[in-house]
Amino acid sequence: MNKHKPGSICTFLMEKWSKTHMLAEAYILDIGCGKGAIGLQLNPYIAEYIGLDLNLEKEVVNAQKNRKFVCGRGEEMPFANRTFDLLLFSMSWHLMENHWQALQEAKRVLKANGLVSILEVADDNENWKSKKLRKDNPLFDSDVYIHKIRLLQHGAYYLKIQQDFEIVEQQTFGIPVPHEPPAMLKYWTLKPRAQLF
Repeated sequence: MNKHKPGSICTFLMEKWSKTHMLAEAYILDIGCGKGAIGLQLNPYIAEYIGLDLNLEKEVVNAQKNRKFVCGRGEEMPFANRTFDLLLFSMSWHLMENHWQALQEAKRVLKANGLVSILEVADDNENWKSKKLRKDNPLFDSDVYIHKIRLLQHGAYYLKIQQDFEIVEQQTFGIPVPHEPPAMLKYWTLKPRAQLF
């Protein structure tokens, strides 16, 4: 675990997960995996990583032959019941078109004692990666910014009102960024209240 940068997202996740699971035996599903950066970092420490994304790039899949990638949506996960120990929505929860359905699918594919981790940019973050979201940048687009904030707030609100999962942990923290203020992130750990299957 110490091989990762202190304060990195991967280090943060591994510290959280190692409290409840043996990572060397853990099957992890990364929903909205993008380029698979988290899978590449977790690679030496876990039993199996599967990245799920609608827009998988061939070079990403080819670069990580010992990790699996599947094209699909969080609302329709193409996996058997009780397959995964840990599910991760990393910067993808706010993009789910149907949060209720995504959580139903999460509950279905989680093993007993499985957990869901949700990691999102805080809606009051000032250090956005996209130039369109940075108010101090000439490329700032107020419509894009407002839309992003609404998606983030809706996703967080849904977590508060849903009844299928217990929120066992919630926190806001900063990730160091060179020569800039830290990027502020929000993190939730969810545990199913009752298995459906």
